[in-house]
Amino acid sequence: MHTQRGSAINQAELAKRVSSILSLKQFLGGDFQVDDAMPKNTNAPNVWDVDHSIYQIWRTCIVLFFFVDVTIIASVVFGLKWFT
Repeated sequence: MHTQRGSAINQAELAKRVSSILSLKQFLGGDFQVDDAMPKNTNAPNVWDVDHSIYQIWRTCIVLFFFVDVTIIASVVFGLKWFT
């Protein structure tokens, strides 16, 4: 994660320099600033809070993968040939 964040910062700085050299600010009408992807409104408890909806979806998918894996393993071990 640290390497990816560093790459994102470097890429943003490179884009800022290229846009400055090519005068893209006037052409595109934007203000190119480096944003290091730090959350603007957060604190330590919110960062580690795992009660987000995407976490619930992820956890449900992991449980479904577990049951499918157990079913496949049981089919192979007991020779039930459910998937052949």
